[in-house]
Amino acid sequence: MNTYRNELIYAHMQEVKVQFKLYCKCRNIAKGQIS
Repeated sequence: MNTYRNELIYAHMQEVKVQFKLYCKCRNIAKGQIS
């Protein structure tokens, strides 16, 4: 049970990391378009 929960948390962290990278990328593109 505990290892299962740890895997879920780890998977969630990976997902958040990917989302954050995409967010930063989009923000940089938007900044480039504005200036």
